[in-house]
Amino acid sequence: MARIERWILGVIVALLVMQPDRACAQDDLQAWSQYHAMVTRPAPFSFGLYGELRLKDDAGRLSGFFVGPTVGYQFNDYLSFGGAFKYILLQTSTLEQWQRLELEIDPQIKLFDDRLYLQLRNRGEFIRITDEELPDEWRIRARHRLTAAFSLERAGPLLKLYASNELFWGQPFSSAVGVPILVTENRLVPFGMQLRLSDLAKINLYYMLRSRSDDSPWRREHIIGTTLLITPPRLVSP
Repeated sequence: MARIERWILGVIVALLVMQPDRACAQDDLQAWSQYHAMVTRPAPFSFGLYGELRLKDDAGRLSGFFVGPTVGYQFNDYLSFGGAFKYILLQTSTLEQWQRLELEIDPQIKLFDDRLYLQLRNRGEFIRITDEELPDEWRIRARHRLTAAFSLERAGPLLKLYASNELFWGQPFSSAVGVPILVTENRLVPFGMQLRLSDLAKINLYYMLRSRSDDSPWRREHIIGTTLLITPPRLVSP
């Protein structure tokens, strides 16, 4: 078993560092702040509300706003399902409005006496894009994110360290319908940590290297991110 676990760990490391090999035309520092509050949880279901703000141009200008409900279902210890519907505003060269339906299938496993947690999130997105200057567009996009999280013991408020890599597949959003499906984006999180703020709240702090292409040379964006996770008092186990 130890040999198998070491082999799995080696594969994970290779996948986490994999990135598209493209020249990057520009670098930008961004800040993303995400919020997820669980509003009810009759096991094995979970329901919540998600929000997000994004800043670009060296974290000096608002570029995105996300909000919407989420739902999850824990089928067993190795498989969960999820969904969400999000309303999104993105400031590009124009103001875009997205309505995005998300569906997920997420296999997961724990190794090394539950110290190492692995999850492969597979998400399909069905997106309606409304632009103030263009006709409405519909897009389908797939995302696959591998996450490896290491739980810590006796580390004070520090609960875990993690890393992840996510690939996006689909048509570049500025392309005409009929363009072949391509890898359009990669999000590498080489380092993240989760801290306990209280019995009701945890926060994830991470650095992300985002590489993407929308009918243009690949470019990189450096992102400093936070994710605040909140569970109301009546959902906390005694």
